[in-house]
Amino acid sequence: MTTVASTANETSAWKLRLRGAQAKAKAKAQESHDGVNITAYLANHESFGIDYQGLHSAEDSVEELKQHAGKLKEHLTLLRANSTSDDKFEPITRALIDDHRNLSGDVKAVTDKLQDDKMDKQTAMEKMREARQRAKKQSIDSIDRSYDNAVEITDHQPEDQQETVADAWVLIYDQFLKFTDKIFNLFLDMHNAISQWPGDVWEKVKEAWNTMKGVFVEIYQWFNDLFGYA
Repeated sequence: MTTVASTANETSAWKLRLRGAQAKAKAKAQESHDGVNITAYLANHESFGIDYQGLHSAEDSVEELKQHAGKLKEHLTLLRANSTSDDKFEPITRALIDDHRNLSGDVKAVTDKLQDDKMDKQTAMEKMREARQRAKKQSIDSIDRSYDNAVEITDHQPEDQQETVADAWVLIYDQFLKFTDKIFNLFLDMHNAISQWPGDVWEKVKEAWNTMKGVFVEIYQWFNDLFGYA
């Protein structure tokens, strides 16, 4: 009897949702190689089996980000997520943000060096391709860690709260992974600018980095609103 109960717990619906989404997203990333990126799959609502009616992720404006954070907090309250689990949302979300800020910094170091060293087009394209591949791997590793932590935390919640706590995690991932889409699309813009090699190539790369700053402003605004730091 104990073995059967344990097996049932291991294959609970919420755990299968989180683990299945993680595994399929990794497979998607490995198949895509130079394509951007794992996040389009992860941000697909149907992948998680969650009803998102009335819960729309923010895209651009600070006001929309505040609204998304408010809806998520309301959702957590309605689902009766306990304070112990709620406290653990913040460090995992912060780690996701920090990891992606760091991998963006690594790519910027590459583009800065390419410009400073006056690299030729072919060398610059290859270095940028390598930088994007490293960034993709770092992103996958970060998402792996966050999913592992989310599963462990949810597994330790009362059984009648596990599904709702998992739903809250998915809502966080849904918005955050839309941000990572923007990050990786900007990396692609930089790569495309280098491959086209116009006379103002580094100005175009600089413009992309300026846009990247705005993306991280959005991310931190969303995070602060979500966890009450604003």
